[in-house]
Amino acid sequence: KLLMHFLLFYGQYFDSQSTAIDVGGANHPEYNRYTHYQLPPFMPRRPGGTIDPVTGMFTVDPIVVYDPLEGAEGNNVARSCFAWGSIRWVFAQCYMTLSSAVERSGSSRSRTTSRSRPADEPSTSRNADKAVDDPSQETVEGMSPILELLLSF
Repeated sequence: KLLMHFLLFYGQYFDSQSTAIDVGGANHPEYNRYTHYQLPPFMPRRPGGTIDPVTGMFTVDPIVVYDPLEGAEGNNVARSCFAWGSIRWVFAQCYMTLSSAVERSGSSRSRTTSRSRPADEPSTSRNADKAVDDPSQETVEGMSPILELLLSF
């Protein structure tokens, strides 16, 4: 579930053009007002870019992630991330693939657990009857562990 939330957020909702990530909080505009433990890791991104000393061209970093190490404030550790658009697209596709697999597995699981036993079929004992009707006791063979984990939430 956490993986799916990560893929959904960074694949479809995170706007890297207007938002920067600062886990340490040292670059946050309200750093001196609050303790850094109370500051969110997302903050408005400063406008502008930098001039590349080699080419002399004005460049804008595709994503800004500030270095959390002490003494490295203002250092964008994601500066060399040149394929953020492709990475974001892959996150979105992974989310779509995982969510459709979970939905397919969930719908096939609900079909197998919703089938009822014929009324004329005798039950051998009360405990056996309870185990058959209780979906939490049912194991689905052939399900991958990651799918089972995602369905457990």
